[in-house]
Amino acid sequence: TADSEITLVSLVGATSTIYNQSNSCGPTGVQDFTSIYSADIYPDSSYSIDIEMGTCGGSYSGAIAAWIDFNSDGDFDDAGEQLGTYSGMPTVTQTFNFTVPTGANIGSTRLRVMQEEGGSAANISSCNTFTWGAVEDYKIEILSASSCYPTALSVSNISVDSALVTFDTTGIEVYLEYGPAGFTPSFSSSSGTIVIPGTHPYWLTGLDTATYYDVYVYK
Repeated sequence: TADSEITLVSLVGATSTIYNQSNSCGPTGVQDFTSIYSADIYPDSSYSIDIEMGTCGGSYSGAIAAWIDFNSDGDFDDAGEQLGTYSGMPTVTQTFNFTVPTGANIGSTRLRVMQEEGGSAANISSCNTFTWGAVEDYKIEILSASSCYPTALSVSNISVDSALVTFDTTGIEVYLEYGPAGFTPSFSSSSGTIVIPGTHPYWLTGLDTATYYDVYVYK
C-alpha cells in the first residue's frame, strides 16, 4: 500500500490489448485484473510486454518479472513461462519479448506481473512473499493456431497486368501484401503494397508487365 508499485503494464495482443497505467498505491495482496484487462495471443507468435517499475511514494531498488501460465496448470513454474526479469531503481520501463510455445494450452489463462521491493532478478519468483511491492494478474486468451493464419493461398488468371489471389480464412481481418519478388513484407514499413481485401478471391490490378511478384496473406 506504499512505496514500490507497478505503474504500467502493456501487452498488445492479436485483437485485444492489456493497457493498465496508474500511479496509485494498490491494496495488499494480489490485484486481480482478470475480469478487466485481457489480451489474446497465438501459439508460435512473438509478442512483447512493457512493465514500468514505478513508485507511489518512496523510491527503492527492487526487481520486476512477468509470467504466463502457458499450459494452464495453475502455476508459473514450467520452463518458458517466465517472460523476463529486471533489477534496478524506479522509475524505469522494461520490455520483455517472448514467443508463445507451440504446445500452449488453448483457452483462458493468466499473466502475472510482479514488482518486489528489495528483491533481485535472480531470486524473484511468481509466489514470493514480501512486504512492499505489487503483484498484478491479468487474463490471457490463447487462440487456436488453426484460426490464426489464412491457408490455401494460390494465384491464377494471370494476365499482362492483373492476377486473381485465392485463399481461405476464418479471420476477422486479413491483410494482403504484394510486391516485386524478393521484397520483405512488413506491416509497419514495407516496400510492397498492403490492402485489406473485403472479399476473396481478390483481384490484383495495375501490375507491371514482365515482372515477378510475391504475394503474402496474413492477419
